[in-house]
Amino acid sequence: FFDQRHTVKHLRTEFFLPKVSDRLPREEWAEKGAKDGREKAREIAKDILTNHKPVPIPPEIDKQIRETIPGMV
Repeated sequence: FFDQRHTVKHLRTEFFLPKVSDRLPREEWAEKGAKDGREKAREIAKDILTNHKPVPIPPEIDKQIRETIPGMV
């Protein structure tokens, strides 16, 4: 993939920073509680369920959806 122009262009500026897995050195990870991916995913999910406030669908869009998909509750 290093022979692709796109890769070379973005190689030093585009990074993937995982939310569930941890990139810390093992010692630092252990000092911070040694949480595995499942524990971190559970914490993230609980936080979303507790704090997320979805933006309501505007009434005109809701009407269009209900008209387009018969039987929609």
